Amino acid sequence: MAAQQGVMIAFFGAFAGFSAFGTIIATFLISGDGLQRLAARWAARAVAEALKRSSDPGGSAIKWARRRRVIFLWSVGGAVAAASLVSALGLLTSGLWLYAHTRADVGGWTWAYRSTGYLLGIEVALITVITVLVMATAVWSAVKYGQKTEDALKSAEFAFKSAEDARASGVSSLDD
Repeated sequence: MAAQQGVMIAFFGAFAGFSAFGTIIATFLISGDGLQRLAARWAARAVAEALKRSSDPGGSAIKWARRRRVIFLWSVGGAVAAASLVSALGLLTSGLWLYAHTRADVGGWTWAYRSTGYLLGIEVALITVITVLVMATAVWSAVKYGQKTEDALKSAEFAFKSAEDARASGVSSLDD
């Protein structure tokens, strides 16, 4: 019974950590615009492809292509919400099992012990998929809209030239 208690305490801690991680992911998705840009670009590409293939501008293929952005955003939001719900259920079932264990009344709570393991597996899968999606979106956004190497090089050259000009004019430090 002590081993089961240790497992449930570990599960409880894992679900609490996943809940916090899910909050961080949701904050990133809401605050950044990479996901929105990715969804809009994907939908625009689908509309362009549908327009090439269809002669009817009001056709069903074009309507579905326009809805792609909303479907994508709701799917990602639904995955984050599902992960949050699984975390909440995991916290609840492991917490109830631990409470029953402290009262020496665990006999009827074997379902909680079993289901917590399944919930943890689902949670790990959801968080992994969401994390990969968030990182891919962040990388895509940084590559597509971030500072380009040429711009950074120009900034560095300008700073280097400004420092040389300052030295040539007799300024010993740029802070003076």
